[in-house]
Amino acid sequence: MPDVVIQRVPAEDADFVAHLTTLGFRQIVLDLPSARFMSKFALILQTIRAPIRLFFRLRTVGKLETVVVLGHFAFLVKALARLRILRYERLLCSDFFVRSPTWFPVFRWLCRIDTANDHYLIFSRSEIDLYADRLAIDRSRMHYLPPGDWREPEEPAAVAA
Repeated sequence: MPDVVIQRVPAEDADFVAHLTTLGFRQIVLDLPSARFMSKFALILQTIRAPIRLFFRLRTVGKLETVVVLGHFAFLVKALARLRILRYERLLCSDFFVRSPTWFPVFRWLCRIDTANDHYLIFSRSEIDLYADRLAIDRSRMHYLPPGDWREPEEPAAVAA
C-alpha cells in the first residue's frame, strides 16, 4: 500500500511535497488549470474535474496507506472514500485554513464526514483551539506543524584560502 501526496497543480506547496517524496511518498499531480485569481465558474469547474482526474490517476493503485492532501480538496477526497470509490488507511489534510466566521457552519458540517483516521496538519497553535471550538474537530486529530522552509539545505560555498 503506497503513501501518496495529492496536488491539484505542480507548484502547489512544491517544497513540502518534495520533502514528502524523499520520505517515500508518491506524488500525484492532477494538472488542473489554475491561475492566481479564478472566477467562481472556473473554481466550480475545477472542483468537478478534480475527482475525475484523481480517480483515473489512482485506479491502478489500490488501497492507500497514508494520503496527504493539500487544502480544502481533502474534503472531496474524504467524500470519495465515504462513497467507497477511494480507499486509504489515513488521511492528512495540510494547508487547511478557515478564518472567516461566515464559513464556520459550512466547514463544521463538512467535518462531520471525518473518521478517526482523518487528521489535520495545523500551522498555528491558536488554530487548534479555534477549529476544536468552532468546527468540532477532535484535538487529537489536529497536529501542530511549525511552518518552515522545506527546501533542501544548500551546501555552504567553499571559501578560497
